[in-house]
Amino acid sequence: MLRILDARTGESVPAAPARRGLTRIEAHAYGPDPTALRVLLTADLLVRALELGGTPVWTSLTAPRDQPELRTAGARLAIRPFEFSRDLASGLGEAQALHVVRRDSVETVGEGPVVAVAEVEWVPGAGGEPAGGGGGPAVPTVLPYDPSALRLALLGVPRGETARLDPATLEEAARAAQALRGAHRLLGVQRRAG
Repeated sequence: MLRILDARTGESVPAAPARRGLTRIEAHAYGPDPTALRVLLTADLLVRALELGGTPVWTSLTAPRDQPELRTAGARLAIRPFEFSRDLASGLGEAQALHVVRRDSVETVGEGPVVAVAEVEWVPGAGGEPAGGGGGPAVPTVLPYDPSALRLALLGVPRGETARLDPATLEEAARAAQALRGAHRLLGVQRRAG
């Protein structure tokens, strides 16, 4: 059974209360910046892990407004689309809600366990101007980077720690992504030859 650390209580809790019971994952993204992208990426990984275990998951994006630029960036990073929460009918029965939020927003969400995600620090020289929320530049600025490298850079730091993005970090992540691709190709060749 997958367990998560609830940011409100500090306790380990089941990610899904009942095996094969519907679980709702709500990603709370408050601005079109790299921190919001990290929140979506973390929620996406949680969804995938639950689905691998056979748990049905319903996903939603809670945001002050629809954010097409965030959706575009999410698609580029291979994050599954989240339904905009204002477009959804309420009342999915007894589905437990898990909230994935910025670390500074833990107390602003409804009932249910909370997964807190630390902010992304966009370092000058990495390109772009900071967005209003202070989480870095607007999302379109990060789109030119290799999606695999950006994913690795955002996931390469534990979710409770600030992810620092700068040109050196992104270059290192790009090299690591390339090495992983090479290792994957090598394994494929060895399997075919064996």
